[in-house]
Amino acid sequence: MAEKKPVSPREINQLIWKRFETSRDVHVSRLTGQHCIAVGIPGGKIVQVEGDSGDFFGALNDGASITLNANAGRFCGDSMFGGELIVNGDTGTGVGQYMRGGVLVVKGDCKGTAGQFMRNGTILIDGRAGKEVGKYMMGGEIVIAGDAGERTGENMMRGTIYIQGEPASLGLNAKLLKLGPEDIERLRHLHKQYKFRKIRDEELLAEFQKVVPETSRPLTGEVRK
Repeated sequence: MAEKKPVSPREINQLIWKRFETSRDVHVSRLTGQHCIAVGIPGGKIVQVEGDSGDFFGALNDGASITLNANAGRFCGDSMFGGELIVNGDTGTGVGQYMRGGVLVVKGDCKGTAGQFMRNGTILIDGRAGKEVGKYMMGGEIVIAGDAGERTGENMMRGTIYIQGEPASLGLNAKLLKLGPEDIERLRHLHKQYKFRKIRDEELLAEFQKVVPETSRPLTGEVRK
């Protein structure tokens, strides 16, 4: 009799943690949209996943290296503390919300917001992003190698959003600036690590712009009209 294949998130996650008892590496194949896969993985572990995931993939990552070779649903990397999470595809809304550390890479488009309430870490979207990227952002950096949607940087307090393309509009308390030498050097470092698809020449990094907050206390000052 053929072995029963895991189909529920609980079964898949149980197999991941069982594998960790004897190895730091886990490979999951044929994922078909299950939610909450590879959540809360500790540092030193490596997880490779094939197939589309549902919501909250890689949430609460605590230092592991996690790769998804397909598309992810909503809230990928929610509240991650550290490590590296790479999605070789598109994601739904809510990428990296409440993020506190680590690196989250989307090698495709983010179909919604990203970095809402993030405190630290790096989100790299190697494609287009949706509306309200960086809403209430409190630190860290978001890099978008494409265009961004409406109200980019809405009420952001700290942090930086780098954009190669154009935001459809800026949110309250957000302003658009040219890059300085330190910004270009930071983007060059990230490009060497993760290779932005549209950047064939490092000189093109100077085409990025950055969105930063006008004030660190946007909800106490005068509302911009």
